Amino acid sequence: MASERRTQSLSLARVWVRSNIITTVLIVFILLSLLLHALTIGALIRVRGTLQRQLDISSQQLAQVRQQKVRYDFPVDQTFSIDTTIAISETVTVPINISVPIKETVTLPIDTPLGPVPITVPLDMTVPITDTIEVPIYRQLPFKADIPIQTDIPIDIDLSQPPLGDILQQFQDALQDLRNRL
Repeated sequence: MASERRTQSLSLARVWVRSNIITTVLIVFILLSLLLHALTIGALIRVRGTLQRQLDISSQQLAQVRQQKVRYDFPVDQTFSIDTTIAISETVTVPINISVPIKETVTLPIDTPLGPVPITVPLDMTVPITDTIEVPIYRQLPFKADIPIQTDIPIDIDLSQPPLGDILQQFQDALQDLRNRL
C-alpha cells in the first residue's frame, strides 16, 4: 500500500508538473503573441501617421501644380512636297481707252485715162479708241515645289483648365479621400 501511495503521489506530482509546464509554456506564448501584436499595431499606427502626412503633402503639391502654366516650344523641321496642277478658267475684262497718233504719208495710185498716177497723201491725226475686251483664259499650270518649314510652335498649357485640370482635380480628390479613410 505504501508503494501504491508512493506511485500514486509520483503520478499526481508528474501530472501536476506536466500540466503546469504546458500551462506555463502556453502563457509564455500568449504573452509573446500579445507583445508581437502590440508591436505590430504600434508600427501600423506610425505608418498610418506617416502615410497621412505624405498624402497631405502630396495633395498640397498637386494643388500647387494645378495653378501652374507650362510653356513648351514644339520644334518643326519638315519639308513638304507639293505636286499639283492649278486650273485657271477666268474671263478677264480689259478696258481700253487710248489715243493712237498716226503720222504717215501714204501713196495712193489713182487710175486715170492716162494711166495710174500716184498721189501722196500726208496723214497727221489721232484716233481715239474706247472699248472693253473680254479675254478668256483657260490654262492648266503645273506646280511642283519642296517647301522647307523650320520653326518652333509655342504651346501654352494651363494646368487648371480642362482636360488636364479636371484630371488633376480628380487625382487630388482621390488623395484626400484616401487620407480621410486612413
